[in-house]
Amino acid sequence: MDGPTASLLWESCRPHADERRVAGAVHGGADLQSATAAALTQRVSPLLWRALTTSGVVAGRENEGWARQLRDDAARCRARALILLPQLAPRVLAPLADAGVMPLVYKGAALVDRYPEVGLRPMDDVDLVLPPAQLDVAVVTLQRAGWRVVPVRRATHHELILTHDALPGLPVELHRALATWRERSNRLETLDLWRWRVLSPVLGEPAFTLPAEEEIVALVAHAAKPFHIFDRLIWAVDVAVVIEDANARNQPVDWDRVEGVARGVRCRTALAVALTQVARLGVTSPAELRQSPATNARGRALVPVLSEEWPLLERDWSMRRRLRYALVDDWRQRVTLFVGQIIRYGPARAPRDAIKLSVVGVRRWWRLRREVPRAKPDREPEQPIER
Repeated sequence: MDGPTASLLWESCRPHADERRVAGAVHGGADLQSATAAALTQRVSPLLWRALTTSGVVAGRENEGWARQLRDDAARCRARALILLPQLAPRVLAPLADAGVMPLVYKGAALVDRYPEVGLRPMDDVDLVLPPAQLDVAVVTLQRAGWRVVPVRRATHHELILTHDALPGLPVELHRALATWRERSNRLETLDLWRWRVLSPVLGEPAFTLPAEEEIVALVAHAAKPFHIFDRLIWAVDVAVVIEDANARNQPVDWDRVEGVARGVRCRTALAVALTQVARLGVTSPAELRQSPATNARGRALVPVLSEEWPLLERDWSMRRRLRYALVDDWRQRVTLFVGQIIRYGPARAPRDAIKLSVVGVRRWWRLRREVPRAKPDREPEQPIER
C-alpha cells in the first residue's frame, strides 16, 4: 500500500491543512499523480491543490501533468462557485419564499459557506426537502421562475429534478424521499429532516437547515448509501467542516445526541466509519463512537473503508457488494436490499455475501425471540359464543 500518498490526501483534505505535514507527506514519497487521480474522482481536487500550493510543493512544477490537472479542475470548481452560487438564492430560494414556501436545504448548498474558501466544495446539485403538501406548489413556482422538470421514472428516482438554462450542470432536486425502497439502508426519512429543521440563512436568503447533530447523521447516512459506500472523500470533509464550524461558534456538538439520532435511524455503523475517517482529517470525536458495532462478516467487510489507504483502494464490484450490506445495521434492510437487487439484476447476480449477512440477521432475531419468555395471559381467553 502507498502510505505516503494516502497520508497526503488525508492531510490535504483537512479543513485547515497543516503546510508542514503536507510537505512532509510529499517528501516522504507520495505519488502526486496517484493523489491527483484520486482527488479528481473523489471531488477533493480543490483541497489538494490548495494544500500543495500553500505548502510550496507546486513551485517550479507547474507544468507537470498532475499540476495542470489539479490547477484546471480547482479553477473550474472556483469559477462555477463564483458564477452559479450567487444565482441560487434569487432563482430558487427567493421565488419559493415569495410563494410562501421555505425549503430545508441540506448537503452541498447548506455547506459551501462553511468551507474556508470559495470553490473548495464542489456541487453537483441543490438538495431541497419540503413536506409532501408543499411539493406541487414548489414545482409550479420554480417552473414560473424558468425551471424545467426533467422526466424520470418514479420507480427509480426518489426526487423531482429541475434544471435551468442559467445554471447549467447544477439541477435542483426536490426530495420526495431519501432513497427508493430498493436502495434504503437506514430508517432516515425526509419527514425526519423536516421535523429537525431550524431557521438559518442560506446564501443570504431565509431557509431551513439542520442542527449540527442531525446534520452529521444525515450526511453520514447519505455517504453510506448502497450506491455510495463512502466512495468520495469529500463526504468525510463535509462532516469535519460541520464539526469545526460548531466548535468555532462555541456550540460544540452534543455527541450523546448524535449517537441517539444515529441509533434511532439505524446508521450507527455508518457513523463509526465516518468519524474514523474524520479523525484522519484532524477533527476529534468520542473514541467510543468510532467503534463499529459490526462484527463477524460485517466487521471484516468494513476493514477497507476503515483503513488509511481507503482513498487509494480500487473499489471493485466484490468490495462494493460487501460494503453495501455491511454498512446496514438493520438486518431487515439488508434483506430488502437483497430482494431489490434480485428484482433489478436477476437471481444469477445475487451476492452470496448478502445472503450470509441477511441469514445471520434472521437467525439472531429468531434466537432472541425464542429466548424471551412468553407472558402468561392475565385471565382465561373468552370462549366463543355459541349460537
